[in-house]
Amino acid sequence: MRLLTNTSSTCFDKLKNKSAFFVVILVVSILTASAGLLLLKNSPKAEQSLRFVSIIHRHGERAPKGTYPMDPYEAESFWPEGLGALVAQGKVSMHALGRFLRHRYDGFISSAYIPAEISVLTDYVDRTIMSAQLVLAGLYPPVRIQIWNPDLPWQPIPVHTLPPQCDEIFRVRKRCPLLSEEEKRRNAILDLELNKHKDFIANLSKISGAELSSIKSIKFLYDNLLIVEQQKLPPPKWTEQLNQEKLRELAKIDFLELHTSATMLKLQTGIFSVLQGFALWLDFWNGVCSVLNLSDPGAISIVKITDEA
Repeated sequence: MRLLTNTSSTCFDKLKNKSAFFVVILVVSILTASAGLLLLKNSPKAEQSLRFVSIIHRHGERAPKGTYPMDPYEAESFWPEGLGALVAQGKVSMHALGRFLRHRYDGFISSAYIPAEISVLTDYVDRTIMSAQLVLAGLYPPVRIQIWNPDLPWQPIPVHTLPPQCDEIFRVRKRCPLLSEEEKRRNAILDLELNKHKDFIANLSKISGAELSSIKSIKFLYDNLLIVEQQKLPPPKWTEQLNQEKLRELAKIDFLELHTSATMLKLQTGIFSVLQGFALWLDFWNGVCSVLNLSDPGAISIVKITDEA
């Protein structure tokens, strides 16, 4: 069954020349530098029976996506690469992830970069593209003839992206009546839950200066404060008046409610949506089953997802 349009087929033309493979899905979460080093020491090597690896993971740690009236960190000096961009910690963790993958699959994939062995796909967002480049830098430091600058342990490796008009994997925009109905039901539940905490929300809006009229706006504020904490910046002065645990619980409501609906999980939730789309992508590879009878070098595919997918 083919569900992709001709437009999206055109976008994948350059991906058609890959070898056949047997798919093993490996979901890898974001690794901090210290955790990455620990995994390097303790992780097992790839099994000899392995034929293909697909790695699906989120981008590295980022800056807040926006600001609010009482935000003491809205100045460009705090986020020089822009709102929503990777921060230094995110760059370190993505490079550490690449090093971990090299340790884990060394021997399954060549130490030298060989185009036929790897393909990287990401959506059209700067932080995911940069994350892909950093993972590849950790995975494929140049060796032997590929060393082109002795002072720079890096080599260029292509990263495939999906422009919005072609993207039927990460950011599907087609209307789904079933999903729309489920969202209405879910939003009604969320509104009832928020109404139970209207006094807290009103006070939170007052001290932060943010207009908090939905669970989305509350999540945005919580996300902003969480990033400030992760970057080891002093908390905003106004948070001294805040019950931060209650804010955290409110921000979790949306996530928890999402996971009580099997329909929402199937139709929308992050990794499930990506895997469904990725299954369609497999159609662009040649002879999926034949690899079981071949002794060709293995292949690895890395798929980057944004937190908006």
